Amino acid sequence: RPVIDAQLEQLKDSPDWRVLLRIQPGPPVLIEIVAVAVTGAGAEDTALQQWQSQWPLVSGQVLDQTVWAERKDAVLELAEALGYLQARFETSRIALDLERNRADLELQLETGLRAVMGEVIYHQDIVDTAVLAPLSHLRPGDPYQAERIDDLRLDLWKTGYFDEIEVLEQPREATSPQVVDLLVRLEARHKSTHQLTLGYGTDTQVRTQYNCTRHRLSKRGD
Repeated sequence: RPVIDAQLEQLKDSPDWRVLLRIQPGPPVLIEIVAVAVTGAGAEDTALQQWQSQWPLVSGQVLDQTVWAERKDAVLELAEALGYLQARFETSRIALDLERNRADLELQLETGLRAVMGEVIYHQDIVDTAVLAPLSHLRPGDPYQAERIDDLRLDLWKTGYFDEIEVLEQPREATSPQVVDLLVRLEARHKSTHQLTLGYGTDTQVRTQYNCTRHRLSKRGD
C-alpha cells in the first residue's frame, strides 16, 4: 500500500526536465497462516525434514518474496542431490488479502520416488574396462546419490591415466523409479612426463637432472 507523489518540473534556464518521486511505502504485508509440507517417498528423509522445520517465513513476520523464492530453489536442489529427480511442487501459493495486509502461504513438495543407478558405460580405448570396474562403487539398483558420482570422477582422476574426464547422467525414459545410467568419456593422459632441472652449488658447481615418469605401460593398467 505505497503512497507515491510524482512531480515533473523543468530545470531553470535549461531544456531538461526533472522527475521527483516521494514514496511512502506504507504498512508491510504480514504472514498469517503458513502450511509447508513434504510428501512422497522423501517425506521421511532427514535432510528434507530439516529444511521443512527451518522454514524461515512464519506467522507474524513480514512477507519477503525473495526468501520464498530462495527456499523453494534450495529444496529442489537438495531433493535432486538426494536422488529425488522428479521432485516438484504440487502447491505453491501466496494468497494476499490487501484489505487486511495479510498473506497466507501454502507450499507442498512432492518428492516422487527416489531414482536408482543404472549402468556405468565407458567410452574409451585407453585401458581394459576390467581395470576401471573396481573404481566404481555404484551398482545397478543402488539409490541415486550425486556425491557418489563425484567420487567416481575423483577416483578416475587419481589413476593418472586420463587427461579429460566427462561423466554424463542419462536418465532412462518411462521407468519407475527413474533409472540413471552414467556415460563416461575419457581422454588419455600422455604416457610419459618429462622434467629437466638445472642447478648450481658451490661444491658441485653446475648440475642437471632429468626425470622421466612413465604413467602407463599397457592397457592392463601397468
